[in-house]
Amino acid sequence: MKLTIITIIMKKTLTTIFLTACALCASATDYYVSPAGAGEKNGTSAENAWGIDELLEQFNSTNAAKFQNGDNVYFAAGKYVPTATLYVKMGINLIGSEGVDRTVFNGDANGDGDVNDGDRDRVFQINTAVAAGTTEKCVTITNIDFENLYIAQGGDDTKGAIYLDNCGAEVTVSKCNFKDLVNTGQGANAFFSKRSTLKVVDCTFTGNKAANRGVVARLQSNHATKGWTTFERCLFADNEATGSPSDPCGLVMMQHGQELNFSNCTFVNNKINGKGASIWNGTAPDGTYARALNVTNCLFYNNSSADNLNVVANSATTETNNVKHEYNTSISAAINISSVGVGTYYLSLPFTMPVGVIGKTFSSITGSRLTEGTTYEAGYVVPAGTALLVEGTEGVYDPVVAVSDEAAPTNLLKGSDVAETTTGDGKHYKLANGESGLGFYYAEAGGAAFMNKAHRAYLVLGGSEARSFVSFENEAASVKGLQNSGTKRSGKFIENGRIVMMKNGIKYNVVGQKL
Repeated sequence: MKLTIITIIMKKTLTTIFLTACALCASATDYYVSPAGAGEKNGTSAENAWGIDELLEQFNSTNAAKFQNGDNVYFAAGKYVPTATLYVKMGINLIGSEGVDRTVFNGDANGDGDVNDGDRDRVFQINTAVAAGTTEKCVTITNIDFENLYIAQGGDDTKGAIYLDNCGAEVTVSKCNFKDLVNTGQGANAFFSKRSTLKVVDCTFTGNKAANRGVVARLQSNHATKGWTTFERCLFADNEATGSPSDPCGLVMMQHGQELNFSNCTFVNNKINGKGASIWNGTAPDGTYARALNVTNCLFYNNSSADNLNVVANSATTETNNVKHEYNTSISAAINISSVGVGTYYLSLPFTMPVGVIGKTFSSITGSRLTEGTTYEAGYVVPAGTALLVEGTEGVYDPVVAVSDEAAPTNLLKGSDVAETTTGDGKHYKLANGESGLGFYYAEAGGAAFMNKAHRAYLVLGGSEARSFVSFENEAASVKGLQNSGTKRSGKFIENGRIVMMKNGIKYNVVGQKL
């Protein structure tokens, strides 16, 4: 539990520092919205909340002049189906419901339950019309989910869940989920950001489709001082670009701009028919656009594209400490649990333990039995470079990159992100279900070094401790307990478009934050 608490405290500190970059308003006013409205529908309280129609009227008319920079609009949980775009021209905080019940903007305007023509193609258009670096007129969108928008090919390109234009003061989108957004033409399903400053934190993008040019985000600019974008701790999973193999694609595409940054993001199971399975930044810098791309502490695996590249980069690209498996290497960074309910795992990046899996280190050995060290249950953050014995129901589980400054614990297990010969002084063992039962055995005669698979752990014991077989405690009981525990112990599910992980009756999001 200590690791998780430390990580969350660190994130809160970063958030506080970040918010101070925008001017705060001491006289901010709070407004309230619910799907159908309540009471007098004047927005002054939750009991008198605006409905979605009243909100549209407030934002899209001369009434909008009454909003001041720093005002807060609180959205109750539930489904909102707007009949028009919500225009935002002031610095404002749009705050949804956090927890089990979410605030969801749903594009199903024709009410047929499908994502098709006749549904909404845009929710928010933000145009604060201020220069880059301005600390007033910042906009935040928090705890709001977007789903089932439909953007038809051939329409104007100012579409997508959130369209930004000329927002020099930072627009921050955090703890939001973008799901099942469909675009039959050029992408930007979640964000079309033009000459703006955008920061996206702790968001998920799943099941979105477009033909090309940035399934999730398309970035443009028109000036040398505009176009700054950052993604932190975001998950991109099961998205698809359906266009031509020659198309420039990527889930995020920078056409014009100064800088695009990714840190601690996970890209998994995305399918791109064109070029660039994850990020496209293929245009060279010029006198107007620096087009710098920085990718740090990110995990890429099982993403396919026509060019078998996760990142299409230019000369201004810097990649640091990433784990990246191009599709044609056939290497997966997923956690694999065998039919006996046990496996091993290693990742050089910190990650959140998926629901359905328990990870263990071993600190020492007594006789022929390993002594359990640190245990990581679902929702816990595993420090970078921690080799694990993993237990759970048979299956494949996707880790999500997290943030942690914790060092890996003392551990007899080792591993690597690539297939390589095992290292270390002593005898070398691999996990197997052999003649003495489930445990660690010599992979080569006499415990010699062997070729270990990528993202698998192995055991190294010094000469005085070495023996041909090593067991670990409680393997059968722990696996059985995990399988029978149900969601009171752990579980993974989608709740209102948000990936939720349950551990001991407590819900966490994909980056390990308690809900």
